[in-house]
Amino acid sequence: MANELTYPDGLPVTLQFGGANVAENATTALTFVNGGLGLKVPTGYKFHPLLLHGEGNADLSGGTAIFKVTANTVASINGPTATLSDTVQVAVGVQRPGAEPITAGKIVGVSVVADVNYAANTIDLDAVLVGVLLPA
Repeated sequence: MANELTYPDGLPVTLQFGGANVAENATTALTFVNGGLGLKVPTGYKFHPLLLHGEGNADLSGGTAIFKVTANTVASINGPTATLSDTVQVAVGVQRPGAEPITAGKIVGVSVVADVNYAANTIDLDAVLVGVLLPA
């Protein structure tokens, strides 16, 4: 079962995540609208994260919030990241395919790491993750 989704350049996937009232000095898993943690990679495939967009509904008044791609809630080392700060309300990061694909059976998600100076913790955060499923 590894060829049903095969297209010449893979199957593009776009995932939307959000979180409200993210705490400072903490890592928070963002979720789908109804609380799901992400996409489970099907058997025979790998998910390659290509673009990560992070945004707040207001400007931070201090600190940073770093959006990271996750596999089973563990942050990717080489995946795309996006960083918000008191001067940046919208950020985007990109990565080439193959840098750190997420293997079958794992849940693809997004977390946000807020530093100790992150403020205000009443800001709502949104993330859009774009990637491609390719045969393993």
